Formats: sequence, structure tokens, C-alpha cells
Amino acid sequence: MGPNLSFRLGDATRLNFDDDFDLVVSFSCLHWVTDHVAVLNGIRRSLKSGGRVVLQFGGKGNATSVLDATADVVARSQWTPYFKGFGYMWAFCSPEEYAALLYQVGLVPQRIELVPKDMVYEGTRGLKGWMRTTWLPYIERVPETLRDKFVAEIVQRYVERCPLDSEGQIHVQMMRLEVEATL
Repeated sequence: MGPNLSFRLGDATRLNFDDDFDLVVSFSCLHWVTDHVAVLNGIRRSLKSGGRVVLQFGGKGNATSVLDATADVVARSQWTPYFKGFGYMWAFCSPEEYAALLYQVGLVPQRIELVPKDMVYEGTRGLKGWMRTTWLPYIERVPETLRDKFVAEIVQRYVERCPLDSEGQIHVQMMRLEVEATL
């Protein structure tokens, strides 16, 4: 690690830096944060004059087929009791929606683009593994003894809609929102 590099764990909606950075970057995490105005206000405060922002995270249309398969399974009578009061926790914005947020906090968009990304998994086992590590807001609502069954049902529903390719791989279409802005 270089002498001017450090890492801090904190809440992205409560950044407490002032005029400290020339560049702020974030990759593959801000879609988990629903209050982007708070995040962007913190980023703006943390930037030096002329500073740049480079962000990449899930955008509008991200993982739609997996979300649809999950919604189908959650709607089944066996699973609905575990999801009472459950709310959607991702912020998958369009370029237009995100441009408005940037302007709202005083950042100037330079480039905002939805970029498709094909995620490939080795069969149902690979997709189940990905779901076990990223679908926690859903999985943690289900009793531990039923989690494997719950994930298996989602994967089965997904494969019914999006069959494996000729090599036995599963493809999940993701949409990444790439953002470049300046202060």
C-alpha cells in the first residue's frame, strides 16, 4: 500500500470529508444505497475545486430477470409470510434520473451511460453461489433451514425463463450505470 493510500469503513450517506480529494471513485456498490442525494452531497463536500467523480453501479434494468424470478417465488404461499413489510432496497437509476441528482447537489455530469454486462455462471450451481452472496436482503428473511430450498426455487424459475446455453452456462443480463462528473 502506498504512503498516501488508506481505507476507512463508513456509511456512504454520512461522508465527513471537506475539500480533501481530487478524485472520488466507487465501483459496484452504490446501488445498495437508496439515498443518493446524501451520498452525492458528501462526495461534493469532499472534492477539491475542479475535482472529479467516477462511479459505476447497477442501473435501471439491472438483473431484471433475476428480480422477476425472485418476485415469482416470493409470491408463493410458502414464502410470502417471510416477506411482510419487505421493501425494495436497490437504487437502479436511469441516466436522466441520475443527472438530475447530480445537478441537485451541484455536480456537473460529464458522462452518464447505461452499459449492459453479461454475467456468466457455471450452471445452476454458479447462479446459486452468486445469489447466496448478493441476495442477502431476501435470503436472510427466510429461516436458515429453508434458505437452500428458497434459492433453488429462484434459480429453477430463472432457468425456466432463461435457459442454460449450449455449454451449460447461465447468463444474467446486468445494466451498469457509469457516471463521470465534476465539481
